[in-house]
Amino acid sequence: STNNFELPEEAEKFLAERLNDSPFKPKTGMHFDFRPGLLNFSVLGRNASLQERAMYKLWNSEDDERDYIARDFNELFPGYIATVAGEIGIDISPEGMDKAQIIHDFSAHDELHFFGDSMEPGGNDYSLSLEIAQQGGNVYHVKDWKNTWDILQNINAIDQYEPALRSVASEKYNKD
Repeated sequence: STNNFELPEEAEKFLAERLNDSPFKPKTGMHFDFRPGLLNFSVLGRNASLQERAMYKLWNSEDDERDYIARDFNELFPGYIATVAGEIGIDISPEGMDKAQIIHDFSAHDELHFFGDSMEPGGNDYSLSLEIAQQGGNVYHVKDWKNTWDILQNINAIDQYEPALRSVASEKYNKD
């Protein structure tokens, strides 16, 4: 079933004030993107071009606007969690209902590989990366899709050779 997420009116007002107070220009519209289970909030806006996204990403890397908004939101609205997400957004969800909730869909026997670009504390990949690492899964902090592709190719190459390596190792150790 789809989780129809709604944010309290006071929280939406807080975000609207932060949007209005932000010195960054332009603001491209679609700042509140309600998705199943969360709100993605963006000062820049979802209608931004690639160039505008790059400008905001660079500006935010110096100003840390998203970090401040998420921190202040978390202090003011207990029961919700705001995390820096992607290049231009902030994900807001009910506490405990972030990406890490999917871990229960896997068994202890599943081999997990998780790729995320925002695994630092406060990032939207942080909680799931911790859960997967604690369960012995593989966690990859990536910069972009090209970085992900390179890692996937290496994993695939290892998987292709692994049966032969196991066979050689098995023969060597079973002789002794």
